[in-house]
Amino acid sequence: MLLCEMYLLASSCMWITRFGRRTVFVFSLLLVILSGVGVALSLDYIMFLLIRAIYGSALAGSFLSLYIARLEICDPAHRLMVTVVAHLFWVAGELLLPGLAVLCKEWYILQGVITASLALLLVYWGCKSLFPESPRWLLATQQLDRAKKELRLFAEANGVNLDSELYGEDHLFTELDSMAEGPVPAKYHSVCDLFRTRIIWKNSLILGFTAFIGTGIQHCYLQNMLGYRPHFYFVYFLTAVTEAVSAVFLLLTVNKFGRRAILLLCTIITGVSSLLLLALTDYLFPGIALGISILGILASYAVVVLGIFFASEVLPTVIRDEDVGEI
Repeated sequence: MLLCEMYLLASSCMWITRFGRRTVFVFSLLLVILSGVGVALSLDYIMFLLIRAIYGSALAGSFLSLYIARLEICDPAHRLMVTVVAHLFWVAGELLLPGLAVLCKEWYILQGVITASLALLLVYWGCKSLFPESPRWLLATQQLDRAKKELRLFAEANGVNLDSELYGEDHLFTELDSMAEGPVPAKYHSVCDLFRTRIIWKNSLILGFTAFIGTGIQHCYLQNMLGYRPHFYFVYFLTAVTEAVSAVFLLLTVNKFGRRAILLLCTIITGVSSLLLLALTDYLFPGIALGISILGILASYAVVVLGIFFASEVLPTVIRDEDVGEI
């Protein structure tokens, strides 16, 4: 089942590279809605597993395409803020989910309610201005005509006078017109292009391994918190709040001290916290052990979020989606 989900996610990453962020998001959203209905109406366990795998993979594809499009549409100075705000909305959903589960009482009703809420996002399909295609991706793949249309929409939305601002002698549209004098075929790339550039695949490997360690070690900290009552509710809400705190911490520190320094600091805190719990759990007071576990979870969440964000910034636009999807 895990291999099936990984295969479908890899396929969605290649589709994003080939067909664009908006197209894959809408397609993944349609697949999420259809498979969500199928999960709620599953007749047996095997049917549930198969449709659930499709549902999870399509949901990951929609999240990935939305994440990449959000970064590419936003200007570099505000990328971190936009990413953190979006992550806080994710945490708010985690905090609301238990209350929604209590109201629904049955899992299939909860699945139906979640699917119905996702169906509201289909407004992106009909209203292109709410979710435009990434001009960066269009320019990077040499789809100049489509890029001009998207940039024109951006300019009109910002109240820019197209005649005076964009069609001057040294402005963007004039340069695009000169580049598109002849037929310019679209040029696509794949993740295999990583191996042609040593620095890119080295950065991808390091950041991917860092995110992997940050995600895996979270379960070690959660194990140390299971003894506190009430078991489920305490751990669930505490980790959600800690996730929000780590996002705010990144917002306040990363732009001031740099991506690399904060990522290194959080990685060290994650490792030291794990070693302290591994060696001294039997000798620590319960409150101290709980505090170290919370600190470790906070640092590990920061490592994962910042590692993925850092990778999305340093990777080229033409393979950003595939590489971030692998990470």
